[in-house]
This record gives sequence, structure tokens and C-alpha cells, in this order.
Amino acid sequence: MAAILGEPLAKCFPDSTLSQLVFPPPSTFDPLRDIPDLTGKVAIVTGGAVGIGYHTALALLQKNAKVYIATRSETKANEAIRKLLEETGREATFVHLDLADLASVRRAAREFTNKEEKLDILFNNAGVMLVPLDQLTAQGYDLRTNVLGHYYYTSLLKPLLKTSTQLNGEKARVVFTSSSAFEYAPGDGIEFDVLKDGPARDAKIKEYGISSIPGRGAGWIIYGISKFANVLTSNIFQHFYADELSSYSVNPGIIRSELQRHGSSFEQILSKALLKPTPMGALTQLYAATIPEAGNEPCGYFIPWARVSEQGSRFKNAELQKRFKEWVDVELRAFEESSEGGCA
Repeated sequence: MAAILGEPLAKCFPDSTLSQLVFPPPSTFDPLRDIPDLTGKVAIVTGGAVGIGYHTALALLQKNAKVYIATRSETKANEAIRKLLEETGREATFVHLDLADLASVRRAAREFTNKEEKLDILFNNAGVMLVPLDQLTAQGYDLRTNVLGHYYYTSLLKPLLKTSTQLNGEKARVVFTSSSAFEYAPGDGIEFDVLKDGPARDAKIKEYGISSIPGRGAGWIIYGISKFANVLTSNIFQHFYADELSSYSVNPGIIRSELQRHGSSFEQILSKALLKPTPMGALTQLYAATIPEAGNEPCGYFIPWARVSEQGSRFKNAELQKRFKEWVDVELRAFEESSEGGCA
């Protein structure tokens, strides 16, 4: 069906939900065939032990990149590294990273900096979906709004990205994995009251209510805010640090992965009816991170499969970018000041 409807939909309604999620046109991008040799390139894949992240790491290793899998589970990482070695003959490296703990994020960045002098590709791939609303990060932020951890991680690794750009004569690339679920975000896209634990967040959750219908209820709305924030963060890094890196955001499609494990029975049934095979989810972010033509689209938003899409007007809101960057910078500065001068 996708082969029949995909091309007409992509021509007439390229940014529609049907074209992006249900009937994307068949991919013309083949990672094994099209990704250039990556010998000498250093890459990090957050959440690289499972799902889309695993298949991203697999493709990079097949093209001779040096790959670091940054994730919180050493057990899962070691199993992934074993399987990747069997499949590619090349060994990835584990870095412990818990994006829900800013102290862990800082330690992970320092560990990597002690091992490498540059970073060519950073996949901010890890994420969670529809976790219980009372689950918070170590510093009390909403767990599903996990953009804070990736923002901090990217900021701490920015000197190595800059070095890559200077050494290679081409921009280091950063890819933020988002989702079409950003459309569930209300208003201008960011509701600051839900980002951190407190009475204001509790009031918003009560206002949104609870629902299993996609796009409705606090769980889906806050998830939408997190996905909106992924794209907004990519745009912020491109706007403020364009001389040092190129930043992209992607919608990988609706893909079979561990993300759905927290969904309700209704959500599980709906997901199974629509989900695409896991390896397909890696296509679009691999394209954005490795293909020379994608370098012509800095700040690009890519959709299934490996197509650049027009960003909506909400993402071009310069005032919102400025306000969100200021909020994140204040929160991160407060964390650093409170954690014994940044020694944690």
C-alpha cells in the first residue's frame, strides 16, 4: 500500500500525517550503499543499545566509524556491543549516561572528553514515552521532557564538536530525534509550568486530565511538549553555534521499539497496527548525520524516509527560542552552582 500511495501523498501532501507516518514513500536511501566511508569519524549514539539507536550504531560501524553507545544500562550496552561485534567485526564502546540525572550527564561528558579529542557526529537519540506522570528526573524535572539532559550533554561536548569542524573542514553534525507528536504541544509549543515539579505543574496536569487517546490528556500533551522541545533545541544550537556545528532534528516515523512499553492497552493495540520495523527508524537520522547533501540543510527537519520538511511557524518563533534558551541556561547554572562547584 505504501508503494502505491506513498509517492502521490508525498507530492500533494508531503507534511501530512498520512505521508509521514502511515504511507511514507518508499525509501531511496540505503545506509549500506549510500553512507560514505566513515573511517576516522567518532560518533556517539545516546540510547544506542536498543531500538533505533542500536540500528544507528550498526550502520555507523558498518561504515568504519568509531562508535560510543551512551546509555544508562551497562548490561544492555554490553549485550548490544557483543551483537554489533558479531554483525560488523567492529567493537563499540560503552559510556554510562543517565539523561535523567544532570550529574550523570556531566560525568559522561567528562569521561568521553578524557578519551577523545574530537566528536564528529552526535545522535541525541534516547528518549522515553508516556512514563507515569509522577516519575521525575533526579533534579525534579518532568521525565518525559528529557530535552534538558540532551541540551546539557551537547553543550558540554560542544568544544569537541568545534574541534571536529576545525580539523575536518566540514561541520560536525548533531541530530535530535523528535517525533510528529510535537503537534500535541499546546499554544506556542512550550508550557513552562510542566517542565519542573511543583504546584504549577500539578495544576496543569489536572487541567489537561487523563486520556489514552493520542493527543489528549496530560501524558500525551506533555510528551508533545518534549518532542517540540527537541526540535526547538536543535534550532537553538544551529542559531547560536552555526560556526561550530550543524544541527538537525528528525521524525523517525512510528517505529517498533521499547518506547511503547509504558502505553495503555489501547495505545499498545493502536501502535501494533501502525508500527514500522525497527531498522526503518534509523534511516532518517542516519541520512541527516552522514549524507553530504543533508549538509546543505542546516537546521533541517527530516521526515520518513530521509526527506527534508518545512518547519512550522511555531519553530521559527525567535522570542520562544530566546526564552527557552534562557530558561534552560538558568536551570543548568543553578545545578552547577549547587553541586559543589561543578565537582559532582
